[in-house]
Amino acid sequence: MTIAICDDNKDFLVFLHDFLLDYYNGIHDDELTIQTFLPDAFDFHLDSSGCSFDIVLMDIIMEQYNGIELVKKINKLNPGSIIIYISNYIEQTLNAYETSHIYFVLKSELETLLPRALKKAHAYLENQKAITLVSLKGNNGVLHNIPASDIMFFEVFGHQVTAHTHQEIDFQCSTPLKKLSNSLPEGFVRIHNSFLINMQYVRTFDSSKVILTNGNELPISRTYKKEFQNTYTQYITRFL
Repeated sequence: MTIAICDDNKDFLVFLHDFLLDYYNGIHDDELTIQTFLPDAFDFHLDSSGCSFDIVLMDIIMEQYNGIELVKKINKLNPGSIIIYISNYIEQTLNAYETSHIYFVLKSELETLLPRALKKAHAYLENQKAITLVSLKGNNGVLHNIPASDIMFFEVFGHQVTAHTHQEIDFQCSTPLKKLSNSLPEGFVRIHNSFLINMQYVRTFDSSKVILTNGNELPISRTYKKEFQNTYTQYITRFL
């Protein structure tokens, strides 16, 4: 288990580090690694080393830095990193939904809310451990087995279906999207005749489009709008 903490208050970094040590001592996590960062150091770390952390605890309002912008970078670098916002400002809740995150903790209620957030994060990590492969047979007959969690969305163009991954590698297959959707694991939903998305990568949406964590905007058709909204609500209630 690797956890990063980012805050511009050095005293709070020490406090939160010790809080986590006490919390995990109670549940005997012997492989725990906790790293603390001031925002400029964390930004440099993301640019130079990427984001390999399982969980990131992120402040929002910091001197010269905005935690939401840092999380947008994390979402793109590693959508599997689980984000827990920790802030003094309840009014930042709505802004946080510009990003993929799992919990918003007010610092004034940290001792009550952070254990709940960590418990939810662990449940999500356990769910992600079981890697489900999606088999795509290309026009040349070659079979590609791709981790479902790598696929951001499927797109239909003519008779060709393309799987777009977060590594920006595309895979083509000739399986009709309707047939493909019936074989996919939980977490995928149809939003349009031409698009089927992985809800793990949804940043936000409105009545006409979905915006993914990499910035792609995909249309929601009237036919699938209600199904998508209901399915996504159930998804975030369970996992986020």
